[in-house]
Amino acid sequence: MRLIEYDASELTPEEWRDGGEARAFNPTIAEVDGGYVIAYRVVQVDSDHRRIATARLDADLALVPGSVRPLSDEIAFADEGLPERAKTWHADPVYLWLRGRLYLLWNDGGARPSNHQFLLEMTSDGQHPASPARELTTLDRRPIEKNWTLFEADGEVYASYSYRPHRVLRVDLDSSDTRIVATTAHRSNFTTDYERIFGIIRGGAQPVRRGDSFLTLAHTSFKTADGRVYRGVLLEFEATAPFRITRIDEVPFDLPNPRGANFKHEKLNPDVHEVVYPRGMVQRGDDWVVAYGLNDEECAVAIVPGDAITSALGTQVRSIFTTADARARLTSLPTEDVSSGSSPSLPVFWYDAKNKLFDPFPAGRRFKTGNFGDLASRWAAKRVSGVELREPAPGAPRLLAIGSVLQRATDGDVVWGSGVKGGSDPLPVGIDLDVRAVRGPYSLEYLAEAGVSTERVTHTFDPGVLFPTLFASELAQTPDRPGLRIVPHYRDDLVLRRKHYEHLDAFISVDTTPLGMMRAMKGADRVIASSLHGIIFAEAMGIPAYWLAPVGGEDELKYYDYYYGTGRTDVKRFESIDDAMRADPMPLPTFDIEAYLATFPHDAVDRLTSDMIRPGQRFPFTQWGLHHFARNFQLAGFGIRDQQGVWMTEPRAALSGELEGAPGDVFDVTITFAPGDPTLFANSQSLRVQANDGPAQVVRWRPGGRDPVEVTFQVTARSTNPLLQLDFGVTPSPATTNITLVDKLARRDPTGLLRKMIPAAPLGKKPRYGVIKAVRVSSLTRRA
Repeated sequence: MRLIEYDASELTPEEWRDGGEARAFNPTIAEVDGGYVIAYRVVQVDSDHRRIATARLDADLALVPGSVRPLSDEIAFADEGLPERAKTWHADPVYLWLRGRLYLLWNDGGARPSNHQFLLEMTSDGQHPASPARELTTLDRRPIEKNWTLFEADGEVYASYSYRPHRVLRVDLDSSDTRIVATTAHRSNFTTDYERIFGIIRGGAQPVRRGDSFLTLAHTSFKTADGRVYRGVLLEFEATAPFRITRIDEVPFDLPNPRGANFKHEKLNPDVHEVVYPRGMVQRGDDWVVAYGLNDEECAVAIVPGDAITSALGTQVRSIFTTADARARLTSLPTEDVSSGSSPSLPVFWYDAKNKLFDPFPAGRRFKTGNFGDLASRWAAKRVSGVELREPAPGAPRLLAIGSVLQRATDGDVVWGSGVKGGSDPLPVGIDLDVRAVRGPYSLEYLAEAGVSTERVTHTFDPGVLFPTLFASELAQTPDRPGLRIVPHYRDDLVLRRKHYEHLDAFISVDTTPLGMMRAMKGADRVIASSLHGIIFAEAMGIPAYWLAPVGGEDELKYYDYYYGTGRTDVKRFESIDDAMRADPMPLPTFDIEAYLATFPHDAVDRLTSDMIRPGQRFPFTQWGLHHFARNFQLAGFGIRDQQGVWMTEPRAALSGELEGAPGDVFDVTITFAPGDPTLFANSQSLRVQANDGPAQVVRWRPGGRDPVEVTFQVTARSTNPLLQLDFGVTPSPATTNITLVDKLARRDPTGLLRKMIPAAPLGKKPRYGVIKAVRVSSLTRRA
């Protein structure tokens, strides 16, 4: 392995040399006409500046005299409103070839409250900007974003956001003039012991296509007795979606470091012992040219033989969606080979009226389709988000959209256009909601009483007004039918039809789909409605609407909330259809459809569609079905689920799920557990609970005790999106007996003495050793 080192003083641009002696380190490399180009960090010993310079290397990798350029001085930013640090603190560049053009990616370090990453198109020689730098971000970003590695596959640009799990983002280079937005495309995971020993795998060089796979040199860091050590690690992943990791080096890939742990200057990071930091690699014949930094002070390039790369990759790994620990402990649980973000499902709350009573008496009609106003929430969310929907798990965050549903909000919910129902109980003070839009001022006031922030609310509207726009092509196929339409609230339907049968042809039942309602209204001269969404849909279609006072007792606050939210306070309310037909309608409101659509929480979709466990969530297992467990948890040793929760049916059991977090995040995890069948234990029952191989807690119940107990653990994330593994064991272990034999003997024991002496489960039934009623992730802190 041949090594070329470069003198930091020679790599320092002339323009910057008055800042004192400099460090030049962490180079990235790209092949260009006539040789290579490198970009690297420059940090003056007596300066706080963090800058990037470029230089040319010839075909033999020697520095081309006079080629050093002060790139940071030439960078312009597309967004002029960036903070000063983002413009002046430039760290860890990496060259990227994307769609035949050369780009440079860098970040502004650990800026708080959030940092920035920038992508800059370069000139063909790789030394000068070809356009202003744009921020690279994701809609559901973390406070600190860096170490993304971008690559191109089948004409699309992607980014490896993390390697374990391998979360791949789709990057839209044409997002806007100032920002490049990336969204989750795929996620997969694999078994390896590497991270246990050598730390979290993070991005490094741009992945290089080799046949049907990509090769990349990432980096990891780990603590030793002398301090933190940085090393490279080789990875290979599939070149087609979902880009599963196929091979990984079992140990760090050693690149030459003749300096060892010797530093020329005062350490930039006092905790480090030795740094080998790869940032670029290109293939040259059978060999590889790898560019990397040495001890945050110098640039180096190594020519690595191809067979050294091949042998280092080792054996193929198995790609799964659970961590190595979970596989070892939960071997009885089925796991998916991969979970792909290309078809996520968004949890949306809606009231499903199908098969429920339509008329207010037992023998009355039932909904066949559902109430179109309730169904509108699903239809709008699916059409605007572009993803499939699913029923939310009890206690899990979901999207609240159309309807008077604010009073049903729980921690973690995202609110878009919802309203409050009159007479509702107040929300708990301090409830954690992400509010983007509400129906009107009464809804805003309701949230304010609970201390909920509405600072992101820019418009009040009901998303029902979007339907003629969202479904314009479908609606265009329906011919106009002029005349009157009457849309009663479902509680008013029978009464009004019976009273006004002369207008029977004008009635539209709310037992239809949103598109069915619009098709039935199309071409109408006017609409009289006691259904709020009958009014909203009519006005959205440009049809004058009359509010008919409800006759079935429906609360009226929601109507005023809607009207006031559209800026109309002189509200007309008609006591009868006849009164409405003799009067003029209210003026139609003006709807800013584009502005309303812009309020949709696209940035929250990835968060809501994720199966990960987040702080603030409570999982009430007493309300869960088995399909809910499959999304968030893996179970082993729990064989029964009923209204009390999920039961341990083995003396040892485990539950695991993926926590959303970053290294150093601290989670408070609380388990509510109740004891099992007392006949299984000769004396009192004890339960041993352990979280992530940490200290165990033991809960003891008195003989015959049945009260639930809460046990709380602190779990510290040691990787991105760590596994939460909860292990349970009853102590002392219940007596084991040949159940079949005991049952046979007991049949010959009329006194029941044998049954009292030998605790055993009834024949053919699973024993119940204890029941989990709920799991709550109640808080999260971030350590410095």
